Amino acid sequence: MKNAGSSRTTSSSISEDANLTALQDSGSSIAENEDLPTVEDLGLTIGEVAQRTGFSVHTLRLYEREGLLAGEVRRDQSGRRVYSAWDIEWLANCAKFRASGMPLATISRLAHLVRQGTGNEAERLELLRTHQHHITEQLTQLHACLDLISTKVTAYEHHLATNTTGDPWQRSQPPHNSVQAPADRP
Repeated sequence: MKNAGSSRTTSSSISEDANLTALQDSGSSIAENEDLPTVEDLGLTIGEVAQRTGFSVHTLRLYEREGLLAGEVRRDQSGRRVYSAWDIEWLANCAKFRASGMPLATISRLAHLVRQGTGNEAERLELLRTHQHHITEQLTQLHACLDLISTKVTAYEHHLATNTTGDPWQRSQPPHNSVQAPADRP
């Protein structure tokens, strides 16, 4: 998802990016953080948004075209897209939605509901609860995977620390002749 565009950044954009990253990690909203620019302060081009969010320019255009943004992207006098802090906050949410496996269709539905305004909060909540349940199931599966890997890491560490012989992957191997072919084959 990283933009392959210019690697040139200014010190102010680096500090704004650090603020945005810290904000995303904290779970706060832009409106709650007085250190970040307000909606009126930002008038970012699509390239600047791509650099700040990690989305490619192509992806940003796709998100707009497919109705995945929670607000309409403004245009300047020349017709170029101008993004606000709200747009950046929504895109940060979208990145987390996608990273957690939320389908684009669900993001689109959620964005549509947000664009409609108040009165549909119950439907928004249901979409989010459904995805929350999906993530909880994923975490359960990942914890089981982590338990297996941790067990194997411990076994290999013990194997190497004690110079034990044999394959640490297998606790004990059955004798080669213990597997028997079926007695009756048609």
